[in-house]
Amino acid sequence: MKSEIVFVQWNNGFGGLEKITTYYESIFINRNSKVLLFEYHQSGFQYKNYKLIDKSKKIRFLTEFIKFTRQRRDFLFHFQIPEIFLLLLTYLLGVRKIVCQFHGCHTSRKLPEKLLWKFLERKIRIIVNSKYSKNEIKKKYWLTRDITIIPNFIDEKEFVYNERNYNEEKFIVTYAGRLAKGKNLLLLLETAKHIKDDKNEIEFRIYGEGPEMENLKLKVREFSIENKVKFFPFSKNIAQIYKESHLFIFMSLFETFGNVVVEAILTGLPVLCYKIPSLAEFIHDDYFFFSEKNPHLIASRIIEMKDNYSISNEKLITVHDAVKKYISNSKIIADIENIYVQLERN
Repeated sequence: MKSEIVFVQWNNGFGGLEKITTYYESIFINRNSKVLLFEYHQSGFQYKNYKLIDKSKKIRFLTEFIKFTRQRRDFLFHFQIPEIFLLLLTYLLGVRKIVCQFHGCHTSRKLPEKLLWKFLERKIRIIVNSKYSKNEIKKKYWLTRDITIIPNFIDEKEFVYNERNYNEEKFIVTYAGRLAKGKNLLLLLETAKHIKDDKNEIEFRIYGEGPEMENLKLKVREFSIENKVKFFPFSKNIAQIYKESHLFIFMSLFETFGNVVVEAILTGLPVLCYKIPSLAEFIHDDYFFFSEKNPHLIASRIIEMKDNYSISNEKLITVHDAVKKYISNSKIIADIENIYVQLERN
């Protein structure tokens, strides 16, 4: 008999892992899945079956979590967050089918946490989304057991290939995602400042929300690039945003996967990214990378890709085919289901 599943995560905000859970919820519907949240945003993703335990009230949070978990000791708990103390508590409460899926590799340097991971590594199944994150997590937490690599789930049906054309109209350079320091968006604004575009042909569009929003808007005014850079709220129809764009730009210096980069490529949108190890795992052409944090050089690359747009499209075809194979939905689902089955047999 298949175990029922609880997907555990902090909130339902518009983020990569939160979106992945919307897919998991519908894919594993035969396991009567439930999403356990610790924060709820009215404007975020709306899950069909969720339970909220408010983490702001600490004692009540702990009491409710213990009660919820003890009542479901035979369930399969799939943590979408690597929260070591909740993982340990879940295990101590009697749950023996636990999956922890890392969607990043931010790790603690505290010795007690490292020792707890060492204790739990043979008692839970760990999933990461890239070779890079696997190596980082094993090294930082002193793990010796093998870790399963499963790429992030990106819906192939939602992001359909559509070759772009550029006919001297507005050249749209898009970023979509969380507006946070780690996304290195100041470099994007500095790049826009260095674009020599007397005909005003290039427009940067930034879609998303986050703690850096106001700082970025201040910088736009400081750089006097209001005519080049436009801000838009997060869009649920992100595939349409890609369709309206000519180039997707991604400046992150550290990333374990890069969902939006994969989504853009699947729709046939050329990309220009800072070369980081995780992206190089599925993009095997340096044409789509820059490796220096030099806004002048990045601006030159954007103009080069605009002026040679047919070449950008041709080169993207090979990358697209490799990415589509890399994130095969059927393989990802089969790999996760296989882990669930193995836990049920133990």
